[in-house]
Amino acid sequence: MGLILLVAEFGGGFGHVRRLLPIAHAIRARGHRAVFLVPNPQEVSSFVVGAGFELAALPFEPRMVHPSAPQPVAVTFGDILAQAGFLDPGLLAARVRAWDLQFAALAPLAVVCEHSPFLCLANYGGGPPLLVLGHGFILPPPSLSRFPELWAARPLYSETQLLENAAHACIQRGRTAPHALPEIFSGTRHAVTGLSVLDPYREHRVEVAVGPLALDVAFERDSRDELFLYLLGDAPQTLD
Repeated sequence: MGLILLVAEFGGGFGHVRRLLPIAHAIRARGHRAVFLVPNPQEVSSFVVGAGFELAALPFEPRMVHPSAPQPVAVTFGDILAQAGFLDPGLLAARVRAWDLQFAALAPLAVVCEHSPFLCLANYGGGPPLLVLGHGFILPPPSLSRFPELWAARPLYSETQLLENAAHACIQRGRTAPHALPEIFSGTRHAVTGLSVLDPYREHRVEVAVGPLALDVAFERDSRDELFLYLLGDAPQTLD
């Protein structure tokens, strides 16, 4: 039996963690130990621990570099990475190092993640086998040379600078540096778990979306329709 980590670094509420649950059930069914590492363990405890899985906090506090300042609307995924911490080389190096120490301490057989850019960078060029999952928006195609603009506006931050910071975090640890920032989301394998019609990068995909992973959801009426819903974690009755 091996330990497999399931990680979601970002995203408020329950969505990213819930989408990892089917993977956790499959891991347990194959005789392995599934452990969740999340930013909000108290918030998701009811359905993670309730399902019999281990749950712990991330090895660092995931927050924006300037959490109290209003953030402009991101134009590219690189803008989101910048606001999350990729713009600060010291912070980026610290979070990557935190994952290095976590992997050394836990020695996981493999890692499955969603919306976890720091983990992806820490794993780039070495580390346990990594499966990177995500609905379209949070998993840009790793084959791209740069993040595309999601609408007609100039990016807020220099992707060249972000790439330099990411490369430095790799090189100072003896790892190969990425040639392009999207590369860090390759993992050992990656899969888009959303719907192609909702994927803003669908025209750039090399691998098509596999669709939402199955969840144990019961409907009051008999229907074969499948629904894709996105709710904020603090919305009333989200768990009802």
